Amino acid sequence: MKDESHREHSIQTFNKYLNDTLKVQTHKLSALGDDELLKEPYENKCIYVLRLDLEKRGNENIRDIVNQRDKKAILYIGGHPSGKRTSRFNKLIKACRKAERFFDRNGYSENDVTHEHSVANYFTTSLLQANFRLSNCIIDLVKCESDFDELEFIIGYQEHYHHLPPWNALRGGASAFKTQVEK
Repeated sequence: MKDESHREHSIQTFNKYLNDTLKVQTHKLSALGDDELLKEPYENKCIYVLRLDLEKRGNENIRDIVNQRDKKAILYIGGHPSGKRTSRFNKLIKACRKAERFFDRNGYSENDVTHEHSVANYFTTSLLQANFRLSNCIIDLVKCESDFDELEFIIGYQEHYHHLPPWNALRGGASAFKTQVEK
């Protein structure tokens, strides 16, 4: 985080998301066809927030992934590290589907290898054996404004819940709060 005013701004921005006052497109991933992807909803880049769909019934252990105080059940907050509009949320969808297909074919997951998107690393054998699938999730595409990006959401989440979202753990240490893309 840059300074105390940046922290305050991050908290306010994240609270706007929690209170549904930002421009957001919400997609239940169970409504997508097997090979269907999402269209870029905004002219500018967006933040994508992967959430557990709490309306779906399933193994209670799956609900334990998210912070129990988090009413939105956030699993991952992502954006565009290049600073450009890249539809990176579709990389998440493709990588997770690929991980699911591998598990369905082989009976175990490859969560110890590099995937196109880091969220696929969290599709462990035991999670998939508990019948977790990407279709158990919702993805929010949040329109970025000039004064915030996923960094402010990540800082706001941590300030609100005192730790990172469960599947943002790979963004540990200093890289969790990188304010610029290094070239």
